[in-house]
Parts: sequence; C-alpha cells; structure tokens
Amino acid sequence: MDVGAIDADTVTGGGNISLRSRLAILPQGSRITNAQGENVIDGNINIDAQVLRALENSDISANSQDFRGGQVNINAQGIFGTEFRDRPSD
Repeated sequence: MDVGAIDADTVTGGGNISLRSRLAILPQGSRITNAQGENVIDGNINIDAQVLRALENSDISANSQDFRGGQVNINAQGIFGTEFRDRPSD
C-alpha cells in the first residue's frame, strides 16, 4: 500500500480537516495532521466513517508547535488499529 498524507499547515491557524467516508483506511505510515507553525491555534480534524482502520505507525494529530492544539473528533461504528500516543510515531 502507498503511504498517504493530508496536511493542513496554516500560518494564521483555524483551518479544519473534515473526512467523510464509508471506509477510511490509513495505510502504514500515513498521517492526517493540522497546524504545524509557530504561535498558531490549530483547527480541528473531523472523521465521519462507518469504519476507520489505521495501520502501523499511522498518525492523526491536531497539534500546534507551541500554542493551543485542536480537537480530533471521530464518529465511526468501528475503529481498528489506533492507540493514544503522546508523540508522533517513529
């Protein structure tokens, strides 16, 4: 599988990412990230899927480098392969 990425690096902050899909698969090493700049208030990541499957070392994060991060909201009937980490995967 190919590695995929959805990035929303913003300069002024506040950009949201919304993903709607019946089946959302994040192949190994994929990422969905938001706001990586300095002094940026992050937007939110919203995922609405029947099934979310995140394979090895896939990351979903709404972080700000040195300010307030956003929220990650997942609405799914089944979520597989995810776990909380306090830092991005290697």
